[in-house]
Amino acid sequence: MNFYPIDLTTVIIAGMGLLIILIPVFGLTVRFALKPTVEALMRARSDPSGRDRAALHERRLQLLETQLEQTSEALTRLSEEAEFRHQLAMSEPAKPEPLPVA
Repeated sequence: MNFYPIDLTTVIIAGMGLLIILIPVFGLTVRFALKPTVEALMRARSDPSGRDRAALHERRLQLLETQLEQTSEALTRLSEEAEFRHQLAMSEPAKPEPLPVA
């Protein structure tokens, strides 16, 4: 096997030549890829209506949860009432006691 000596100056020059091309390409890529994302995040943080919308959604969610709890309680009461009526209908009617004659 033959080993050829490496000319360090040539390797450094080739590396520098590649970096001259790759650094601007990388910079443009980052600018066009990340800039819209960063701008959208900054707008979302600084936009007061975004916070208002979040508060509105939170309030609506609380109201929906309250309504769900009330509906669940009403359904439980209706179920218990239906069961009571069913048991009442299935039981034997009590025989009326005769009224005392005066």
